[in-house]
Amino acid sequence: MTLDTESPTEIRLLPLAELTLHAINPRQTVDDADIEAMAESLSINGLVQNIAVLDEDGRYGVVAGGKRLRALKLLAGEGWRRHIGQPRYDLVPCRVTTDAIQAQAWALAENVTRSDLHPADEVRAYRAMSQRGSSPEMIARAFAKSAQHVYQRLALAALEEEVLDALKANRISIDVARALTLAQSPERQLELVEIAATQAWSAARVRQLLTDDWIPAADRRAKFIGLDLYQASGGRTSRDLFEGNEFLHDAALLDQLFKRELAARAEELKAEGWAWVEFTTESHVPWTKISECNRHNRELVTLPEADEAELDRLIERAETGDALTDEEVARIEELQDRKLGDWSDEVRAKSGAFAFVNARGQVEVVGAFERVERHGGSAGDDTVETSGGGEKPLIPQNCLDDLGRIRLAAQQTTMLTQHETLLDLLAYQLDMNGSTWSGAMGVSIDRPAIRPDKDDEFHQDARLPDAAPDYSVSPSWAGFEAFTAKGKKHRNEVLTRHLARSLRSFTSSGFLREVFAQTGAAGTIRKIWHPTAENFFGRVRVDYLDRLWAELLDLEPEDARLEEFVKLKKAAKAKELQGLFHDASVQEALGLSRDQVKRIDAWVPAEMWEQQDG
Repeated sequence: MTLDTESPTEIRLLPLAELTLHAINPRQTVDDADIEAMAESLSINGLVQNIAVLDEDGRYGVVAGGKRLRALKLLAGEGWRRHIGQPRYDLVPCRVTTDAIQAQAWALAENVTRSDLHPADEVRAYRAMSQRGSSPEMIARAFAKSAQHVYQRLALAALEEEVLDALKANRISIDVARALTLAQSPERQLELVEIAATQAWSAARVRQLLTDDWIPAADRRAKFIGLDLYQASGGRTSRDLFEGNEFLHDAALLDQLFKRELAARAEELKAEGWAWVEFTTESHVPWTKISECNRHNRELVTLPEADEAELDRLIERAETGDALTDEEVARIEELQDRKLGDWSDEVRAKSGAFAFVNARGQVEVVGAFERVERHGGSAGDDTVETSGGGEKPLIPQNCLDDLGRIRLAAQQTTMLTQHETLLDLLAYQLDMNGSTWSGAMGVSIDRPAIRPDKDDEFHQDARLPDAAPDYSVSPSWAGFEAFTAKGKKHRNEVLTRHLARSLRSFTSSGFLREVFAQTGAAGTIRKIWHPTAENFFGRVRVDYLDRLWAELLDLEPEDARLEEFVKLKKAAKAKELQGLFHDASVQEALGLSRDQVKRIDAWVPAEMWEQQDG
């Protein structure tokens, strides 16, 4: 069959109620939002283009204009807000044919040849209407677009005409044009549009160049002081309307306000009973500060059964990949903090605390510390130990390195059961567009050291291998087929094992510190490592051992059991502490309570959270 170009067509006014969507109409489904936008446009502009209809013995099927038909029926309904002077469209002007081939041609022609305005033309059209007083909402209704779409196009209206010309000529993409809205001057726009056009720069590169010297509003300092204070103090900001990011321009002002607010917060903390409070501007407390002090641990508490059960339930949900609300996450933090206990008023009165602002812009307090005056002495002194005329650190660096590896091993072991979290971390890292070095997909998996030098009573999970990659092994299609034949469960186990093994320490990363806290890895440390005379007690200073003995047994300074312990040689003290941790008969002989035994079973060196990892 061929199209009869002589087929009779005519314009008729047909009742809206008798118009139906014909089966040959290509647009059988349309989003409700698009129909409402079209109804708004028709309400303002009227029906600019007639609907095409096939007349089949008095049955009127719309073959082109299906969205307009739906919008007209929506307008005809009750409750629709109409503009003054616009008809109700009880009768609709239609282009009608009785020839099915002609109708088919109309259906295809309208949908194949239809094209949207070029973005540059759209920007200029919206700008012209805006300059004549039309609101973005009115423009959206007139063009059957969403208000968000119009707002974003109008954001481009401030670009220089040369930039819009480059967009119209397709020398730059719409994404590059969006990035150029961040330029702070017309000259900068014109400079970069030419470079971007001639060198085919991506939008990401343009955006990075323009924001390199700016500070994201997500910066911990900005979160801490608040944007309102920064702006009230004269600070300048910019917002990327397309990416949703906000930036601060005045780094010196931000730093000044940050330090001022830190000082004020230090006074508030000091009022809580501390002898002194020292803030660090870093995102952690440097070990060099802590090493100059003796530390008092919190007095651990046992949560009520209901709270303990609630905490276990929330952590279990998090570990199984269940999405928690912000309130539930805050509840976990509250319960965990309560479980850690607090320092007594007496300890606060003679001790101080270090404080810092974490990645979330929240203040974290680390205490309690007594600053001690270091001086020479013998190995039996309460506070110092000397060697060759120089003072030994409280914990030697090689021991601190071991503690860091143990902590990282605990994190990796914990993640072996958190498959979904590992995949989320991997996807997030890839989305951050970080550096990659090898492999078919450019992903490199490293294996940080987790086995301590003194590895007695350290139990490394067999699923966390230390072996270096075998570079003599080459991939093959047969090997790949054999691997996939083992199924998805095996694949997921392999992914989990190697992703967990690649996890790095949080020493220099506030983000990884947060991962450690949120995944409950602290509770894994004593499952894989137990302190002994060889791996810990024999490596630290004697005054550390004395304080630990008193802390674990709840001994006052004048208690005879503490006096006897202090008189012992260092090796004997280390052996006594090992027995306290590993020998139930020793615990029974000392008359330890259930809470004391529980505390010993959970104890880990507080310094494990602060040291540099080896």
